Amino acid sequence: MIDFDTPTNNDWLAVNQFTVSEGQYTRRPDVVLFVNGLPLAVIELKNPADENATVWSAFQQLQTYQAQVPGLFAANVVLLASDGVQARIGSLGAGKEWFKPWRTITGREDAPQQPELQVVLEGPRRSPATTSSTP
Repeated sequence: MIDFDTPTNNDWLAVNQFTVSEGQYTRRPDVVLFVNGLPLAVIELKNPADENATVWSAFQQLQTYQAQVPGLFAANVVLLASDGVQARIGSLGAGKEWFKPWRTITGREDAPQQPELQVVLEGPRRSPATTSSTP
């Protein structure tokens, strides 16, 4: 169960290189975010120094994980693919065309020129519901 009224009552955990074995496959997503033990987000990050690494190769890796270790995605809410600069966020089962950049940090206006990965990592935790209008 997740406490939506008081998010701080939940147990939040980010695991780097979380190993998942299912059937004949063992996969290791870059980051899995858990809330109260439920794996709600899977993040695949590619090395920005690798000129062959793209946000879409990270997206493709997420597709591989979904096909080979589907149990990881039973409670999934969000998928994030990034090459270290560009970032695309989407939902389970969404095609490539539905993975989009997160555009706002405050929830009110587009973020100024910042790397997409920075915007997506800062934005959700400072959404309008949690951002105070007082200094």
